[in-house]
Amino acid sequence: MFLVVLDTNSLYGDFRLESREALKLRDNLKELGGELIIPEVVVDEAERKVNDLLRENLGNLKKSIKQYRQLTGLDISIPNKSEGIKNLSLRQRLLEVADRLTPYPILDHQQVVKRLLAGYRPFSGMENKGYRDFLIWLSVLQVATESDRTVIFITNNSNDFCTNKNNELHEDLIRDLQEKQIPLERLVITRSFSSANDDFLDKKLKFFASILSEAEKKDFLNHAQILLESDLLGEVTNLVPSGRWVRVIVAEFDEPPKISIEGIISTGADIKQVTARFDGNALVDIIVPITEIKPAVECLELADLHVIEPDHDEDEGLIYGYTRVSGILVARLPRGSSFIEGATIEKLKIDGIKVSPFS
Repeated sequence: MFLVVLDTNSLYGDFRLESREALKLRDNLKELGGELIIPEVVVDEAERKVNDLLRENLGNLKKSIKQYRQLTGLDISIPNKSEGIKNLSLRQRLLEVADRLTPYPILDHQQVVKRLLAGYRPFSGMENKGYRDFLIWLSVLQVATESDRTVIFITNNSNDFCTNKNNELHEDLIRDLQEKQIPLERLVITRSFSSANDDFLDKKLKFFASILSEAEKKDFLNHAQILLESDLLGEVTNLVPSGRWVRVIVAEFDEPPKISIEGIISTGADIKQVTARFDGNALVDIIVPITEIKPAVECLELADLHVIEPDHDEDEGLIYGYTRVSGILVARLPRGSSFIEGATIEKLKIDGIKVSPFS
């Protein structure tokens, strides 16, 4: 439903994400099935900022201790700078609270220089100012490109990303979205954890609570999980990229797939249509003609991949392995019922099948 990407300045004052609003944001995302994403460049910037602040504060602390010693004759020991940084373990903390980190983007340096010289946002036209902001922006674009969920970008840097110091995306960055065919409404900018909670996450949770009771939600999720693990995701040949395979089958999930409700509409007085996103690691079987086994193996990206060659009197072989399987489940939930009806799968994605190996 929501993917929240953090800018470095959103961490100022709460680098370890332990404030009430940060904890609330993480709880809201968990409830909504969203993700908290931190770009690697933000982690590095945050570590550098903490290092600078620690150096500054240790210097001030030493001065205060010296004055305290002069006034009282008592001494206070403090850790040296390296010990203090080691104990902070900021990177480890961010790894613990984030659902994932996004790697540094791969850049075309000629395009970067042209953009910088032209003064397109987030560059300001002043030397190299904006370079790291550009890396963060590319990370946001990458997140939005890889998913159809709403991306909330939390940044207090309205001068470089927005127009007239409000939360409207600057036209230079809108152009970037258009070039990558990302709908403008799928990326929103907000300035703080509290505004992300108040303006987006809390509203969505209240909306769900008003039209779907906890009992109905529990019934839907429980039954949907049973369907996904049994026969709803069996034969999926028609839902994956076309190829000359005979069948593609989602055999079984490692563990129950994660399911998060994303939308609810009333289709009648006593029936609600529920849209839910699901994902999990699953065993996938791909049955192919004997002549296509090798090309398929070269193109598929399955973990623990195995091939079972056909016997001399058979003309089909089996390729199987594990990969992430995700998609959208759409189903009707009659009021007062614990069973969903008319369940269908949309936008199925099997990560190990990225393109047709036989195109």
